[in-house]
Amino acid sequence: MKKKLLKSKKTAPRNQKILLVDDNPDHLALFRLLLEQNDFQVVCADGAKDAFHVLDDNEVNVIVCDVMMPEINGQNFIEELRLHKHYANIPIIMITSGADVGEVDLLMSGADLFCPKTQAKKMLVSQVKLLLS
Repeated sequence: MKKKLLKSKKTAPRNQKILLVDDNPDHLALFRLLLEQNDFQVVCADGAKDAFHVLDDNEVNVIVCDVMMPEINGQNFIEELRLHKHYANIPIIMITSGADVGEVDLLMSGADLFCPKTQAKKMLVSQVKLLLS
């Protein structure tokens, strides 16, 4: 008896759009390159206020957000994001420098995962894929 091969129902990365939120242009460029090299579509915002404008114009599958930002920090951003019915279920990875805020506080605020900036090159793509699986 022949077995049929089942096609994976997972969506290819190139069909997945990631929103990067960071006030540091160097970090935005680095994380964007890292994700694009792994076939993800990437849109960027230079802060929380800009992120809401980007979300109005784009359907994103995952948000990657820095914790320490001026005006509205990452923790406050995700708390506000979780109050919007259109954005409440988007998975969020918080990028931390390690000393910004406790990981438990981030998870309690609504983050799904956190990634230390020092480990982003090793961990970020895997974390995004995990949230999309």
